[in-house]
Amino acid sequence: MVVTTTPAPPPAPPPAPAPAPADTPRGTDWQAATEQVRSTSATITKAFVALGTLLVGAGPLLVKFSNLPTFPAWLFAALGALVALFGIGYVIQYASSVMLPQTPDVVELASATTGCLGELRRHIEDLPGGRQLYLGGDTTIDGLVQEANRWRTTYTQLSVLAPQAEAIDKNPSYSGPLPESLADPIARATLPRALAAARAQVEAINLRFARLLQQASYVKVRDAFDQARPRMFVGAALTAVGTMVYLGAFGIDLGKDSGSGTAATATTAATASGAKPAVLTWATATAKGSDDRPVDAVRTDLGLSDSSCDQIPVLVEGSGSANDPWNVTTLSGGLCTATPRTFSIDKGVATLVTAEPTTYELAPTRRKDASTGELVGTGAGAVAVGVLGGWLLWRRRRTSDAQT
Repeated sequence: MVVTTTPAPPPAPPPAPAPAPADTPRGTDWQAATEQVRSTSATITKAFVALGTLLVGAGPLLVKFSNLPTFPAWLFAALGALVALFGIGYVIQYASSVMLPQTPDVVELASATTGCLGELRRHIEDLPGGRQLYLGGDTTIDGLVQEANRWRTTYTQLSVLAPQAEAIDKNPSYSGPLPESLADPIARATLPRALAAARAQVEAINLRFARLLQQASYVKVRDAFDQARPRMFVGAALTAVGTMVYLGAFGIDLGKDSGSGTAATATTAATASGAKPAVLTWATATAKGSDDRPVDAVRTDLGLSDSSCDQIPVLVEGSGSANDPWNVTTLSGGLCTATPRTFSIDKGVATLVTAEPTTYELAPTRRKDASTGELVGTGAGAVAVGVLGGWLLWRRRRTSDAQT
């Protein structure tokens, strides 16, 4: 009796991989967006590092050691510096946290139910057209994971059978037993095509996974930045308030630098030419033999009519006679607040008393210390900003916990 066997039908080739939709964002787009967020955080970090360096390194250089404030101003200066440095560190901490690597995996994304990853998963699976757009079919992220595992298993099995089928076809005289899956010549002939199709399916699914993970990484970085942004604002406010208290307690007034520099330059030039320090006292009336103009008119023309300028520290040259009038250069400091100037007068308008060079300070530009009330008010403002920032953070965390 002759036994005939019907060859097994060849396995059906797997379907071609579904192409990714044209409007699906490319991986490079998500990478560029992630780098832009991190670049913003890096810029904020560098700016506050520079501000902290400037505050600690250059702040004390703006004040002479002899002009350091007394209690309680120095206490407010120390507290202001601590508040400013705390704000700087607070901003740097949260800005730098955004730059840390965010590497979610597929299993984490597929099982996420809360947080930014849970929102992304619902956006993909629940919105109309989301599954077809992101997953290439009516499935879920977990279903795509299982499908990827099946195709990898198929690809592994076909990779083992393909070399055996090729060896059998190259040795037609082989008469030994053959595996059931390789006994049919037609089935052996379709193996290369089935292997290529399985490889294409695995690569297509891997590409979708890569895009999903890049989008998930961007979502986590953006979420970290959104959470850090109000905290960075609070830190920036503390830095601003602390810096104002710090500089105010030292009495630093940068707006008067140009005037004091002009006075110092004029003082140096006049001293180098042989002028002597003295104190000028205006006369009550013009003496006989002098200019016929009243003293009040002379003072008004010179801008020195205020009663605070009745006595002025000056540098003087000449003898004060009608033929050799005094060349007077006023100095900043003292009670008179007028801008330093140079003019000529004689003894009929004023008297001069020479000052001792060892006891007289040239161009004595003094700072105006901030009052205790101003410092207390600024400190109270800093405390108010800190309390408001803490309340905002507590409110945001409570809202986040309620949503979770």
